[in-house]
Amino acid sequence: MSIFDLSESTANTMHNILNIIVLIALTATVAGSIGLYLTGVVKDRYAKINELNTQERITVANKKAAEANERAAKANLAAEELKAKLAWRNLTPEQQRIITERMSNWSVLPKSGDKQSIAVFSTNGNFESTRLANQIAEALGPNGAGCAINRYPVTYGMSFSVSRIAILTSSDPRGLKVASALVETLKEVGLSASIAPERRQGSSRGADERFDSAISVMVGDHL
Repeated sequence: MSIFDLSESTANTMHNILNIIVLIALTATVAGSIGLYLTGVVKDRYAKINELNTQERITVANKKAAEANERAAKANLAAEELKAKLAWRNLTPEQQRIITERMSNWSVLPKSGDKQSIAVFSTNGNFESTRLANQIAEALGPNGAGCAINRYPVTYGMSFSVSRIAILTSSDPRGLKVASALVETLKEVGLSASIAPERRQGSSRGADERFDSAISVMVGDHL
């Protein structure tokens, strides 16, 4: 049977059915297209949100990592500083050479031509401070800067509790200058030193240049 043999009513019915099918298909296509567009928009929005969230998480993670690195660096620095504080003081040959070079300018008294008198000693007698006192004395002494070195604890009857290195002098201008120069030199080589605030008695009317200008280098504990 050919399609051309269909009756008019059957042909009309089939035509109407096919129109409905085509309409449904077109509607589905339009709906599908709209659906694809809308879901694409939603998908892009979530993708952007996820991208922002990812970037935010990366930013937060990088910030936390940077903070952790900073804390680690501070901890390492604190550990190194503590290690340096606890380490025994010691002068290298180069540091001794610097002390010798700087203080050789002060080795001779300008008026009498005598040697500058410097007492160098440990105030507590422990190994660390005694060794450092020996090294300073060696740098300042006859084989170093050329000063006259006294190794006895010369405090002129005064009592001191010394932390690090303190230098005792009279109010004699020459003695104060020598003490100041030595303090700056010791600081230059990494030692903590200062001039003691107390002043010892000098000779009557500054009659004894060697006595008045003499200084005492008191080496105490390193902490």
